[in-house]
Amino acid sequence: MTADGLKAELREAVDVEVAREYEEARNTALENSLNEVFDVIVPETLVDNQSREKFSQMLAEMRSSGQTNDEDLQKMVTAENMDKYKAIAKPGLTKSIRINMALEAIAKLEGVKVSEEEMSEQLGSLAKQAEKEGGEFDEESLRPRVESALLRKLVFDVLAEKADLVIEYKTPEQVEAEGGGPGGRGGGEFDEKLMDDLMRKQEEEERKQAAVRAAAAEEAGGP
Repeated sequence: MTADGLKAELREAVDVEVAREYEEARNTALENSLNEVFDVIVPETLVDNQSREKFSQMLAEMRSSGQTNDEDLQKMVTAENMDKYKAIAKPGLTKSIRINMALEAIAKLEGVKVSEEEMSEQLGSLAKQAEKEGGEFDEESLRPRVESALLRKLVFDVLAEKADLVIEYKTPEQVEAEGGGPGGRGGGEFDEKLMDDLMRKQEEEERKQAAVRAAAAEEAGGP
């Protein structure tokens, strides 16, 4: 490969990365706007269901990553901890559900649909990746999620064409200070700090109960 050819490939790679970052920022801005203007009451049952799903997912991630052993995880699976998680995650979950409802409504109004060709291409790519990594590929369970992700992208593209977007450049530090980037916890994602707090409160409660039991046992064995 010549020097000019290498430079061309590097420029193309940089352009692709810049376009990807712009698209992510664009979609986030569109999501925030949809959340503000889409006037709909999010059913509490949807929030409850997603809270339980996210809570279970968080515990599964902690187990698979080796952060917590099975005994400690079992202690964390309580109705009280679930309620605490829901209280913290509810704003992000409500926003996420509202945005998804808005995107589905826009897709119907604009006649946006995912073609079978796009589905086949994406599923084929995932199948190759699973084969390469030695993992399982369950097309039946993946298909709805793939279709949802592709439809979401198409709707954002439609909105971007019709929206009056103003590009504002910010440094990573500014984004981080505003709650975005790696430190962000939007949409009820894994929150290690929350679970540390839950574990600490759980341990405090267990110590109190142990102290009560010890006092009761001492009193029962007394004169």
